[in-house]
This record gives sequence, C-alpha cells and structure tokens, in this order.
Amino acid sequence: MAEMNNSSWKPTILETKPFSLDSGHYTALAFVLAVCVPQAPHGTALRYGLLLLQITCAVQAFLAPPPPVPDRAILYSSGVLMGNMLARYFDRLYTTIPEKTLHRIIDPQTPEDTAKLSAPERLFWALELFSVTRGIGWNWRVAGIPQSPPPTTRFQFAAAQLCRWTAMYAGLHLVNVTCQIVLSSPNAIPSLPGNLHIYALIVCGCAITIYSHFGILMLPLSALCVGLQVGPRSWQDVASWPPNFGSVREAYSIRRFWGYTWHQQLRRQAGAPGAYLISLLPDSVTMSKRTSVRLGRRYSLLLMTFVVSGLIHACGTYQVTRALGLPLSDGGEMKYFVLQGMAIIAEDFGCWVLGIDDRGTKPGVMRRWMGYAITLSWYVWSRVHLKGVPVALAMGNEDERGNLFAALELVRQSAVAVPGNFVASAWELVW
Repeated sequence: MAEMNNSSWKPTILETKPFSLDSGHYTALAFVLAVCVPQAPHGTALRYGLLLLQITCAVQAFLAPPPPVPDRAILYSSGVLMGNMLARYFDRLYTTIPEKTLHRIIDPQTPEDTAKLSAPERLFWALELFSVTRGIGWNWRVAGIPQSPPPTTRFQFAAAQLCRWTAMYAGLHLVNVTCQIVLSSPNAIPSLPGNLHIYALIVCGCAITIYSHFGILMLPLSALCVGLQVGPRSWQDVASWPPNFGSVREAYSIRRFWGYTWHQQLRRQAGAPGAYLISLLPDSVTMSKRTSVRLGRRYSLLLMTFVVSGLIHACGTYQVTRALGLPLSDGGEMKYFVLQGMAIIAEDFGCWVLGIDDRGTKPGVMRRWMGYAITLSWYVWSRVHLKGVPVALAMGNEDERGNLFAALELVRQSAVAVPGNFVASAWELVW
C-alpha cells in the first residue's frame, strides 16, 4: 500500500503571479527617495543620481497601472495624492536646495541650521519637510491659516480633538444614510425647489468628506502629540494644530472663501509653479510698482495657482478612468478651478467699480450679507454643476433619474470609503 501511495504521488506546482509595481508603489518610492535626496551633499553624483531616480518614480506613478482597487473614491484619492506630491516635490526639491532655504523655526527669532543636524535628525527633518502641508513651525508658513485654538490644558485639547474625530465619523455616516434615503426614491424631482435638498446634500457631503481626508490623521495625531507630549517638539504645542478650515464668517466674498474659510493644504504647492515662472521674468517686471504690472503679476499668479490646483484634482479622475477602462477625462476639474479664479477677478472688478474695499476695514451689514448670498450661490452652483456632476459622469456613475442623482451617489461612495469609521460600525451593531 505504501508503494502504491509513493508511486501515485506527484509534486504540486504552485502557480505564482509575477510581482509588478503599480502607481501606489511608485508614489511611495518617490516619497522615500525625496526624503533621501537632501541627505546627500549638494552637487555630488550621489545626490544627482538619487534626484533622477526620484523624478523617475514620481513620473512613473502616472504611467504604471493603478492599484487593483475597485472603489472609485479610493482611486480618486490616490490620484489626487499623486498630483499633490508631485507639486510638493516641485516646490520643495526640484526648484530649491531645501536644506539651505527651508528651515524649521526654533523660536520667533531663530531658524534652525540644518547643516548642524546629525544624520538621524536630518532624516527626520526631511521626513517632516515633505509631510507638512501648511508650513506650521517652518519659515514658509502659508497665509490664511485659521487662528490657533485658545489657550487650554493639553488634556482638554486632546479631548476636544477626539470629540471632533468622533463627530467627523458621525457626520460621514449621516451623509451615507441620508444619501441612501434620497437615492431610494423611485422618481426624479423635476423642480428646482424640490432639488434643493439634493444640492445641499452634495455640497455638505463633499465638505465633510474633504474635512475627513485631513482630520482622519491630524485629529488623533494632534491629540496624541499634545496630550502625551510625544513626537517632534513643535508638534507637542497646541499652537501647532490650528483648525483645517476657517470660520464661515470670513466667507463674505469668493476671494475670502478660498483664502480664509477653505482649507489651505494645497496653497503652497499650488502657487509654487506660478511663483517660479514669475521669478524668471526680468526685474523690470518682477520689481515694478506700476499698477498695471503689479495687477498683472497678481492675477497671473492667482490664475496659475487655480490651474495647478485643477491639475492636482484632475489626477484623481485620471486615475479612476484609466483604472476602470473608461475614456480618459479630467472630470471638468480644470474648468471648475479656473472659473473659481475668474470669479475672484470678476468679483474684485465689481468691488472696484462699486468702491468696495475690504482691506483693513470691517464690512458693513449690507456688504457682509450680500457677500454671503453671492458667495454661497456661486459655490453651490459651481460645486454641483461644474465639479460634482462632471466628475461623477466621468467616473461612470449614471442614473436614469438625472445627473444630480449620479453626483449624489458619488458623494455617498466617497463618504463610505473613508476608512476606520467606528461610529458606523457601532451603529450597525446597535441597530
């Protein structure tokens, strides 16, 4: 019997699929190499080699196959991350020598000397440089960041951040449940008044989802660093964690909405290419104080900033369309963001014609409420029809009841895709 078993036994050959790098792997490799580049002395062959390899990985992320993920929202976020990081490298690596120009602030009067850092300290310096978004604690802190939280104990701050974290997940679950209720309606609502709740859901759902993209990490991390006094020294201070979004009271103009109320996470890298191009112009242009030249620089930089922001977000739709085999599209992102810049220019012109000057003066009641109405109307309409609907259609979301329902379904998918929603899990257990 033993001989029969031995003679009939055949070795099993395990089939293995060849490992290949996707765009997510190249995005991670580009980040690691970006951290490594400043570790090599400037001007050496090693540094140029690391820089060339880093650029290759950053570009290859856009050419390699997308991650094998079927979720549209996750694919979109991965694409936006690719574009965001490429713009960040352009600002902090490709067009400058970071260890000579970008410094952490030890105190209000003393920038840190990167050359005196030890090898491990220099590595963590580079890691923080390419991780931070708004330059808090650095000599390149962006404008328009909301004021830091009022003085409080570190334990009160940590508890407040964790409460916001919980409320964020509760808001995401509420968006999902509410969208499901509206989407379960068998009939479309033809009238504009009947669609107002869909507009509100799309705009509010997008806002809480975008908030969660930053809050999912920053809220618990700030609670950990401040509450337990761990991490980099600057991260242990309450003042290092101002809110991601400013007060809606500031949104009495389109310019102030984008410059103060909305998050400023992309402001530095989105404005860097335009600032770099303007710096290449002759001094007669860059230093001129003539009104026409000064306004030309100002509004050229404004438009180029929104163009770059559009390109960053277009990478998200690009990632989804190529992953799902759909026609390549930017989802209308370029049009949406460029028109935001054009709207600011038109608003500035209108204020100039009417003699309205918000600089350094407190707006009156009429100015403030008229501004709220105009800003809200423009943002809601453009957010839905210039971004929400085109992005949903480009990603293959369709609904026979109308495009608003397709956009609403994408909002629901985006809210559900945010990982770690313990509130939704607890709700399902209870109910």
